[in-house]
Amino acid sequence: MVDYLSRYRADAGLVSRVRPRRPFRDGTSAPDARVPRALDELSGQVARLEPDGKGVPVLLRHYLRLGGRLLGVSVDREFANALDALIMVDVRQVPPAALARYMGDSGSAAFRAYHALSP
Repeated sequence: MVDYLSRYRADAGLVSRVRPRRPFRDGTSAPDARVPRALDELSGQVARLEPDGKGVPVLLRHYLRLGGRLLGVSVDREFANALDALIMVDVRQVPPAALARYMGDSGSAAFRAYHALSP
């Protein structure tokens, strides 16, 4: 997942400005390992590795579908060495239908008007 996020979903302009406190150091992937190009393909690969067959975590999938960009990855030592990804979503770029789903029609309209975005 980290290879995919770093290669295809990172924000090149901001990633160099973020420094994780405990950076993720990947030494397990083979240099010739194939990194999937699509989120659904990545999710399938993850599902094949997981005992419960679940793919990419739901929240991460939602953020990426809203145009989320990776800013950094760190290791959370206090939570079983889980990986934490800092994802930025520019809500101004979210499609109007998705924005309305999360903010409601009136909230979405007010947000779009405030930012002078087309309806």
